[in-house]
Amino acid sequence: MIADVWQCGDRKNGTSTDPNYDNNTQLPKPFKGLLIPIGAMRITTKLVRNDSCSVSDDLIVSEKEFPSRYQLTDRRCWAAHKNANEESTPTRCDKMNYSNPFNNGPLYQYKSCSEIPGVVTTTDQGVYDCSGYVIEIPFTAACDQVFNLADILANPACPYIDDVATRFVTVEAFFYSANLDVHYSVKMIAELTSGGSWLPTTQFRGMIVFSNKRIWKTVLEFVFLTYVFYYMAIFFINLKTYYQDEGLILRYFASFWTLLEMVNVVCYLAVFILRWMWWAESNETRTQFPFADKYPDLDDTLYLYSQMRYALAFNFILTFLKTLKFLKMSNKLNVIALTFDKSQTDVFGLLFLFVMVVTGYALAGTSLFGPLMREFSSVDRSFSSLMQMILGVMDYEAMKNAQRGLAGLYFWSYLVISFFLILNFIVAVISEAFTQAGEAEFSPPISEGLLMI
Repeated sequence: MIADVWQCGDRKNGTSTDPNYDNNTQLPKPFKGLLIPIGAMRITTKLVRNDSCSVSDDLIVSEKEFPSRYQLTDRRCWAAHKNANEESTPTRCDKMNYSNPFNNGPLYQYKSCSEIPGVVTTTDQGVYDCSGYVIEIPFTAACDQVFNLADILANPACPYIDDVATRFVTVEAFFYSANLDVHYSVKMIAELTSGGSWLPTTQFRGMIVFSNKRIWKTVLEFVFLTYVFYYMAIFFINLKTYYQDEGLILRYFASFWTLLEMVNVVCYLAVFILRWMWWAESNETRTQFPFADKYPDLDDTLYLYSQMRYALAFNFILTFLKTLKFLKMSNKLNVIALTFDKSQTDVFGLLFLFVMVVTGYALAGTSLFGPLMREFSSVDRSFSSLMQMILGVMDYEAMKNAQRGLAGLYFWSYLVISFFLILNFIVAVISEAFTQAGEAEFSPPISEGLLMI
């Protein structure tokens, strides 16, 4: 795979027969889509120690009765990945005298997060920090160096990826698209599941690095920030007025619309704080041509940009939900706002009950089907699968194969409780509130009724 990335087609003379490769400079031209590789590609592996767990004493023969067999018993045990179980020997395979073909230094060296740039990687199986046995391959590397490294990594005497101890492998790199002015992060991940199989995934992220040509957008954002501060001032003025009139504060936040406005304001501030941090990080870690032959320090910038986008996306939803409050300005649409006001207490109670039921079934599903079905391999995956099950997305045959006796009971009891009971209760509560809101909205006042008589 490494040779394919560098487009090294002919191994005999160390040069490439690919017309997209420059044999004079040994520099790969931009990939398809005009993606320019930045610096170097990084490969990281995480291993666990062979004493990170222990073999059960019940499985070991007695030393007195079988002394020879007792001595031959292999007590090594490699546990699941945890930071406490991780192998952190400074140099692996030091007896092999492996040297890095790019700088002639030691090859299999353990690097902590304080020594290399990077952020945590979140996958289906867990969260991994940036530490591990790291190798960086410059994109300017010659093909003979790439082939030499590939031979070392695959050497069975001390392979880079140990089939027994390795728990996590990631290949990551940054690319730049000039026509879009966007940086891209590509992570190819392979992690070992509890059942012993390798689970490959790919993470593709895009980000914008702040530059001077975006200053005009920054001016508009500060104008919008002024409006946010004004909105915050109005919020606290209303709170003060309510306290002076009612003498209570907590009751002010009991309204759905008040809570929505408060969360919206907090999200606005979070977006701007993350944006300022992104500006500062972009100025510190901006990459420039020609790129250095090392992995770029852009992970923190990508993390801040991603978090800012996540907060902004959540804020979009809250902002449009707030528009429902202004339905009260219309006599006909006011019935929707009144429906929310009348049903919010009962709906929140039923939603809490629904979440408790789904959580219980998620835990049970992880226990019953987790070892054999990826959809229930973790609690969060089970929760997602149960939500999809309500919409009819399910693999009932796989559930039967995993637990033939309990699959039917689990499936039908969940649907009856969550869908046929709780969700229909919520629909009934909203329907009743809508009816009451319609009667209150369109019923004429008593004075008008007397005049009609």
